[in-house]
Amino acid sequence: MGSSWRNIPGAFADGAILFPILAALSMSTDLGPARLLVSTGVAYLAAALVFRIPMPIQPLKSVAIAAIALGASGTEVRVAGALVGLVCIALLLANPNEMAGKIPISLIHGVQMALGFLLVLKGMSFLGRSLPPVTNIAVLVLIAGILIGAEMSWFPLLGVMGLSGMVLGLMGGSEVVPEVAHSPHFRWEVLAALVLPQLVLTLSNSVVATHEVAKRYYGKRAERATPYNLLASIGAGNVISAAIGGLPFCHGSGGLTAHYRAGSTHWISNVVIGLTILALAWGYGNAFQLVFPVPLLAALLVSVGIFHARLAAPSWAERHSRLVVVTMGLTAVLTQNMLWVMIAGVAVKALQNVLGLAVRTK
Repeated sequence: MGSSWRNIPGAFADGAILFPILAALSMSTDLGPARLLVSTGVAYLAAALVFRIPMPIQPLKSVAIAAIALGASGTEVRVAGALVGLVCIALLLANPNEMAGKIPISLIHGVQMALGFLLVLKGMSFLGRSLPPVTNIAVLVLIAGILIGAEMSWFPLLGVMGLSGMVLGLMGGSEVVPEVAHSPHFRWEVLAALVLPQLVLTLSNSVVATHEVAKRYYGKRAERATPYNLLASIGAGNVISAAIGGLPFCHGSGGLTAHYRAGSTHWISNVVIGLTILALAWGYGNAFQLVFPVPLLAALLVSVGIFHARLAAPSWAERHSRLVVVTMGLTAVLTQNMLWVMIAGVAVKALQNVLGLAVRTK
């Protein structure tokens, strides 16, 4: 297991994304906090058994963010999660392992760069807007410390910060997302806004990119993290979670980066965070309310975003592939929409192929 103690703080490295969204969903929809926590904890434990590496459980971001912004009801969120799950299950019939191998690596790296940029933008959005100048400077120093400390493999600073954020949040931190009123009526237009962008993000990031990142980080130990198994996990998990009113979730490559960079080397990390979340559900129930401290949230999001964008380095080193990842990264900055990111990347890659400029990638 290597430096086993590092798996404990490393287990909480993705908390900067997971815990604020859990809190926001419980505040912004009529999904019960206890069910959100139980479904998340069980999903972490199941992922440990299935994949045998640290495997993140993340909210379906497009679904969650749209639900918070649009005031979606719990029913709309549950139906959206179920639809995403059913599409993933249907795709199991299309030989996803073979299909994933045909996707140009530059598009995968473009998705990773785009998501990295989005995380950085989200983290930076908290600076200046809600923090005093001294705190802003402290956050920037903290980010620099994380990036430098990443080279010190013996100390998982990112994981320690994630764990600290969770503890401080339980003690009472700075509120991140205010409560939003939701409609009592089912709205098909809201369902479309929740599902369509999420399908693009799930297939590109949670399946193809996560498969590629798992191989890069964990080598042969990631042999179970195939596109087929990832699709099956996301599909079955979301159908079950929707049925009980739990968290709509995926396995994100950004979360995998957070866990790895924070020191997680063994699936025991999943057990640690899974049992912790179940303990929170048992101890707090529907009284659970976690607000992640804004300074730590900003520092974690920016740091993980930079680490994740750096995964695109192999394609950046090749001239024609660089054009694809740069286009996708800039599109993410301009639109903050993964659907447009994929359209832009595919368009550039197709144009290169037509013009005979594409290079063969692995």
